[in-house]
Amino acid sequence: MVKILKMITLNLLTILTIFRVLRTGPAGEIGCHGAWDDRAGRVRSVLLPVVLLIGMGSCCCLWPWDIGLAYEDDLVADYAVWAVDSRDSAAIVRKTSPRGATSVIGGISVYGWNNDFILAKTDFRTWYIIEVAGGKVHGPLTREQYAELRETLGVPPDLTFTRNVFVSDED
Repeated sequence: MVKILKMITLNLLTILTIFRVLRTGPAGEIGCHGAWDDRAGRVRSVLLPVVLLIGMGSCCCLWPWDIGLAYEDDLVADYAVWAVDSRDSAAIVRKTSPRGATSVIGGISVYGWNNDFILAKTDFRTWYIIEVAGGKVHGPLTREQYAELRETLGVPPDLTFTRNVFVSDED
């Protein structure tokens, strides 16, 4: 929420700056006086805020179509792992649209999946099993409950935690 408020504030300040430059001349006078009549001065006065706006948007991820994910991994069906501000906020989500999702499990650190199940473990040493077909989430589970439920649900023994949100794929 804080990131959104900062984004809105920066965009409003940029728009106000552009409006001020277009309304006044470089010397601050209202109307067309002095250097404002100079074509080069007018181009510079308009071009600078536009360049700044484009630079701010591309460097700070302020464009409305970029939600600025720190981590993103598509799993199976409409499930994914997203971390919004940092990898500490990683969650398994169910995508509802290209830019929206509903959190299913938050605070995950490691996970693995196949076409039928998603396994996840949080930093708090709790385990989860998601049945993909029915969308049923089992957890939080203790280690013993997790092992027992794996057997009951028929989770294949070779399905393990294959991804760690804190380790980059490039490492």
